[in-house]
Amino acid sequence: MNQTHKEKTVKQYHRLKITFFLINFFITVGFLFLFVYLQGAHALRDVVIEKIDTPWIQVIFYATSLSLMTYFLETPINFFGDYLLEKHYGLSTLTLGNWCTRELKKTLLSLVLFLLLVETGYGLVWSMKEKWWIGFGSLWFIYSWLLAQIFPIWIIPLFYRYSPVRDEALILTLKTFALSQGRNIDSVKVLNLSKETKKANAAVLGIGKRKRIVLGDTLLNRFNHEEIKVIFAHELGHDKERHLLMSLLFNAIVIFGGIYSVKELLLRFLPFFRIVYFDDLAVLPLFLFFFSLFSVVSMPIQNGFSRFMEQRADAFALRTTGLKDVFVSAMKKLSEQNLADEHPNRWVEIFFHSHPSISRRIEFAKRF
Repeated sequence: MNQTHKEKTVKQYHRLKITFFLINFFITVGFLFLFVYLQGAHALRDVVIEKIDTPWIQVIFYATSLSLMTYFLETPINFFGDYLLEKHYGLSTLTLGNWCTRELKKTLLSLVLFLLLVETGYGLVWSMKEKWWIGFGSLWFIYSWLLAQIFPIWIIPLFYRYSPVRDEALILTLKTFALSQGRNIDSVKVLNLSKETKKANAAVLGIGKRKRIVLGDTLLNRFNHEEIKVIFAHELGHDKERHLLMSLLFNAIVIFGGIYSVKELLLRFLPFFRIVYFDDLAVLPLFLFFFSLFSVVSMPIQNGFSRFMEQRADAFALRTTGLKDVFVSAMKKLSEQNLADEHPNRWVEIFFHSHPSISRRIEFAKRF
């Protein structure tokens, strides 16, 4: 594949990814708005209240019904935008059956977390009245912190298998480097990403004692020891600078702002939608509609903060390893293996990218 054709393929892949994201977003928010505007939310509320007497069980049934409706609306787009798109561009290793199994697990897990948040939200409305948004924002942070704690221990094993690094020479390389930075590599694990994808990846998962640095087997199979070392150093930079905790705190501020904004919008628009107060079951789809809009509007802020932390981790890796040329080589390999868009439109990068573009990371390394 010549360079021009490859660049066109990469651009086309990313345009389609963004297109499917936007289609999914507009279908979801369109449904939520129409569901309330056309009184479907009110009709479902009346049925649930008629059949069930206990308020907290009413919330569960209402939220589950709403979640299932949005799931069936989103599934065709997810199928085309996730399974078929990744298959078409040669990135996915999933069979259709395995993809369906993975989606079922994700859906059930998301439903449990969603019900926990909704039940908590209504409980706070019942107990704290007008101050419910303060309690909800606080609990959202607590839930995020707890989720970060259990994520590497309970959730990742639902989808991937951990295994130790078996390359003795690589272990020695990583261990020597980690010890030079006051860390050990007991928590470094390999994830079998190849069961789902050909993309290479690495990450820091969890916080505190449950924290783990994970390297995808797709990374270990294609990158040499020095390239793996500099990528490992990047992840160690996230660890040493406590980026996950910083991200949780930053997102908590954003979420507080979002919940407050949604609360104010609801106060203004509840009468228009014939909803009396926040404890009405029919307020749930309207809350989700406004919060979805806020989430998209705040994406540039959250992604901007993420890119800042990623550049800090790059700087740590370059400073501590001194492997500038190796870093550039690793970035080019990641770009090729992951079909990364090295030169995205600046507005696309600002809005959608949680990492600086590959070209910016390479230029940063060359100037370092």
